[in-house]
Amino acid sequence: MVFISPSDYVNVPVIEAGEREIDFKYGRAQLRPPDDQKSSSSVGFGLGVNAHWFTEIYTKWEQNLAHGQHFDAIEWENRFVFTEPGEYPFDLGLVTEIERPKDRTDGYEISVSPLFQTKIERWQINANLKLTRSIKADQDVVPQLGYQFQLKYRLGPLFEPGIQALGQLGDATHWSPVTQQANTLGPAVFGVFHLGDAEKIRYNAAWLMGLSEGSPKNTFRLQVEYEF
Repeated sequence: MVFISPSDYVNVPVIEAGEREIDFKYGRAQLRPPDDQKSSSSVGFGLGVNAHWFTEIYTKWEQNLAHGQHFDAIEWENRFVFTEPGEYPFDLGLVTEIERPKDRTDGYEISVSPLFQTKIERWQINANLKLTRSIKADQDVVPQLGYQFQLKYRLGPLFEPGIQALGQLGDATHWSPVTQQANTLGPAVFGVFHLGDAEKIRYNAAWLMGLSEGSPKNTFRLQVEYEF
């Protein structure tokens, strides 16, 4: 069975040069059986080095009924944007992530995610793939393939409704049976509060429902960014 971290989020190919960011993510999933729960969170600091490169490092925690809350990993994320906003009907980007788990037997987890974004009138659509591979681990792990999807209606800066979908399909070259895949889908909200000329708080949250037996029954996820 493959699993989605409760605090996973949808990456977008947007960067503001020189912007600094404190990023908080939280998620809580009700697993199967229904009395089992898992939560995860992270806090990070990021910097828009220029208009095409954003880099962030953050720490991650997990909590479950068996082990309580504990430090889980350190991760370094880099996001790249290859197109200028409005230059083409779509924007293209790429995210790379390197994670060092607390459990050293897990080695390093490396992820690569091509990013796609387009806008149709007041709708914004994001669709990403995510390829994850563990290296230097005690056990060989086959590369895993996941996806992220987001649809947002640009109603206004403070509140924008939409939907999100996050999933793991299994081995990149041999997908798991649908019943064992982790596919989640549900309503989402987005918004940004401007605090001054250069300061703002950006948020997005979703309630995702599992679509198969390999998915959490439901997941609440939240991301809040202080940008300055």
